[in-house]
Amino acid sequence: MGTEEIYKSLLSRYCKYIVHMRQQYHLSSSTLGIVLGAGASKDLGLPSWKELVSRIAGCDEIKDLGVKIDNNADPISSAQLLFQAYKADMIQRCSEDDRTYNRVDMKIRANWQKIVHSNLYSDIDPDINKLVPNDHYLWSLIKLIKNTPMTINYNFDDTIQRMLSANRTDAEKRNSRGYTTLWNSNVYMYPKNSVVYHPNGFLPYRINEHPSERLVFLEDSFADQLIDSMHGHYNVLSDYFNHNTCLLLGLSLSDPTLKHILRINATNFPGIYHYYIKHLDEGETYENERAFADANFDVYNLVKYSLQGTTQGNGLTGGLPPVRFSM
Repeated sequence: MGTEEIYKSLLSRYCKYIVHMRQQYHLSSSTLGIVLGAGASKDLGLPSWKELVSRIAGCDEIKDLGVKIDNNADPISSAQLLFQAYKADMIQRCSEDDRTYNRVDMKIRANWQKIVHSNLYSDIDPDINKLVPNDHYLWSLIKLIKNTPMTINYNFDDTIQRMLSANRTDAEKRNSRGYTTLWNSNVYMYPKNSVVYHPNGFLPYRINEHPSERLVFLEDSFADQLIDSMHGHYNVLSDYFNHNTCLLLGLSLSDPTLKHILRINATNFPGIYHYYIKHLDEGETYENERAFADANFDVYNLVKYSLQGTTQGNGLTGGLPPVRFSM
């Protein structure tokens, strides 16, 4: 099926939803929001959370600690086990000065961040121009991300930022880096467009480019984040879903804080709904598809639809890459 036929097929099946998102995007102050998870950048070589935990378990710093993880277990619980084993080993080997001046925890957190960073980017080329031809999704969204007030990125990496930088015109290169990165709640102090907000923390490719103080990657940090959201510390996210029509891509909807915020907003603002694309691998079928879609709408105000297939990117010189969906 050619690109034109695919677009016609998408419009015929999802015309109402596509037109609605298009209207929100073209308002004088765009109210279309993009929310991204690990699945959106998988084709670039960035791992899913499960794959990242598996890489960490097999790295030099961890593999000899004797921790066995279950590949079918929750990756966040597995990450916590690995961290606890690493922490215990570091405490045992630390110097007396580190104990006396309480530097142990700081060293553990800093070294753990380096471990996550090296395994996150182990398959990533530093040249963004070489990455884009492998990309099936993100590059086609860069224009939207550039022209919308804020994009929520639940990933740690800075691939979107590097794409935004590469997408600048000559005039823009003289005046701006092309984006603003945030991981705290001070979003209203920054420009209105090209803001990328990382609720789970930020770990750029060049680690000296000011990563966030913490990463929400372990079981305890997810629990703390959920508690914080209940106390209103994530009002930025709640406000974002209240005032925008959001398109969720590459997410498994397993993040408890995201589900908590979506549920509160669905209860308090039942007239505002969002769109969730579930990607199916080629040949994959989804059991109880209709029941799953109805549950997402009733509980979270999410209009869910499944798309199956692949896309082919065309590099930095092209526009929207041709899409190949079979539905």
